[in-house]
Amino acid sequence: MKERYIQKVFIVMALLMSATILYGGYQVRQEADKKSEYEKAARLKAVNVSMSLCEELETGRYTEGLKIQDPLQFLRVCAEEYR
Repeated sequence: MKERYIQKVFIVMALLMSATILYGGYQVRQEADKKSEYEKAARLKAVNVSMSLCEELETGRYTEGLKIQDPLQFLRVCAEEYR
């Protein structure tokens, strides 16, 4: 009787530990997916800003109205155009 009780407790503990490990793996996978999506969005934004910078520098449209003495403002304007 006592041995059977110990076996049941051991089985329940093993099931709980397995479920915990599986759920932890699921959470890690979710976070990894979020990170890769964030990186992909950041890379796309960088490409858009780069394209905008090249276009602005080639045409000189932005530099006529406001000189590139304020580079942060210049980058903001370029990034806003490609949102």
